[in-house]
Amino acid sequence: MFVSSIADTNPDKKDRAFWVAVLGSAVSTVTAVLLAVNGIFIDQLGFFAASIMSVASASLSVLIAFFFFPETRPPTENKKLQGWDSVKRISSYFFLGSLRDRLMLWTCLWIFMFTVICQLVLVTIDSLYLLHRPFCWTHSIIGIFSGARMAGTFLVGIVILRSFRTCCQPEILAMVGLLFQTAGFVLEALARKSWQLILGEFG
Repeated sequence: MFVSSIADTNPDKKDRAFWVAVLGSAVSTVTAVLLAVNGIFIDQLGFFAASIMSVASASLSVLIAFFFFPETRPPTENKKLQGWDSVKRISSYFFLGSLRDRLMLWTCLWIFMFTVICQLVLVTIDSLYLLHRPFCWTHSIIGIFSGARMAGTFLVGIVILRSFRTCCQPEILAMVGLLFQTAGFVLEALARKSWQLILGEFG
């Protein structure tokens, strides 16, 4: 929803990429704080309190977005719902048009899907990984580490994007970032000590 509003209000792709990065940094910072607090809550009060806090935060964010988020798309002249025409127009992006356009659309959708899956399951897998040998971290340390990694990644990314936006296309910066992220995952998989894990995440 927030990304859609940025796309509606920023027609230039460089500005759009920058403000999407700003949004990602804001969301990741809030999530980082929640991860750290969750880890401390689990150590001090158990899993139930952390679960209640997570549900309450998610519910509050939905209510705030539902009641206070403004409409950013320009109003259309035709207010009537088109029904079947809308379904056909949306489906045409997936099944009609040139082969090149369809391949590009499906490729972008798959890239987006894998990116979202990575973001959703990474914290869960890392938590199980860090709880056991050879690290045996506590919940508090895992929460602080996960929060620092999430916020740090986006904040460093926005600084790099801001610094190179005038001389480099956002697509190139994104591909370079993916290469560094892949290298970080490899280092994390091979890590056997805490400093090696931190080097893989932040190096």
